[in-house]
Amino acid sequence: MVTQVQIAKRLGIDVSSVNKILNRMPGPVFRKETIQLVFKTAAKMGYRFREDTKPLLKRRVEALEAALREIVPSVLSVDEIATRCGVQPARAAEIKELAYGKQSA
Repeated sequence: MVTQVQIAKRLGIDVSSVNKILNRMPGPVFRKETIQLVFKTAAKMGYRFREDTKPLLKRRVEALEAALREIVPSVLSVDEIATRCGVQPARAAEIKELAYGKQSA
């Protein structure tokens, strides 16, 4: 079974970066080319996600969403979130979308 460690070694990048890319985790923004390379290499090497970890990941995402809803009121605009959190408006929009889903305009 191919591991994320093996993929990282083959590409010469950090294991945590491979993990974040493969699991589409929020956090640092990776170059589009890096993301494509990780997925392409993983597929070539026969990497498979472990099905027994999906429920754990789902619970973590649900917990994160609940925490965000507690600290980011839905009435705040993206600009207000950006100012309060000290992030760029694009990142603030991602935070609001994660907490409340896509908002219709």
